Amino acid sequence: MREDVQKHPQIVDAYQRGDHFFAAIGLHREQSDRVFELGISAAAYAALKQVMNVRPFNDMPGLTYRRFFLPIYGRNDGDRASVEIRVEQGRDGKAFRFEFPKDLIANLLWFDQMTDFRPAAHLRSWAMGERPEAAAGTPEPRHDLDKNVSPNWRPPAGLADRKSGMPWSDRLWHWLVSLGGLAIVAAGVTWAAFVPMGKRLGILLIAVGVVIFALGFPSQAQRNGYRE
Repeated sequence: MREDVQKHPQIVDAYQRGDHFFAAIGLHREQSDRVFELGISAAAYAALKQVMNVRPFNDMPGLTYRRFFLPIYGRNDGDRASVEIRVEQGRDGKAFRFEFPKDLIANLLWFDQMTDFRPAAHLRSWAMGERPEAAAGTPEPRHDLDKNVSPNWRPPAGLADRKSGMPWSDRLWHWLVSLGGLAIVAAGVTWAAFVPMGKRLGILLIAVGVVIFALGFPSQAQRNGYRE
């Protein structure tokens, strides 16, 4: 189990700087360990502080506590949900249930799904075991196109509850648009066939109907559940 949990985000610390709150999240990828600083809400800070204060084992000299987020959570109503955190000290380990804000769960799931460090390259980071002050003066270089993006950008809240795929209401809308386009095409064909002086108008209706029919097909992003 100890080897398996290392692939999950490690809650290294939670702290306040000025009026802002931050979490230090450790990640082990490709035989390398790195800690990322993430801007969080006051509620998320309070929840992480509860985790940091849990010390279920006897304090042993030279052994420190490690706390890993496990992607096991409940879909509670409201803006909070239960999660599992595994607390380890040396060879001892035990999973505990905590209540986290859902935006914090979404952030931790985002880290958990990373296969390397590149998605979090815009965040302030340092090597595991290094003092964060050592990285303070050397922020990650940012592309000119990213100048309007906050360095503490976080995934949108609600990712933990978002279901993949298109909602049925969106599917119905696209079907109705396509059917409307077919109806206009049929009207254009009928007009061109039975109205002696109306061929041009019929052709125009056919063209408009074809365009509307094509617009009724959802994009790949919409099929994946995103609204454009």
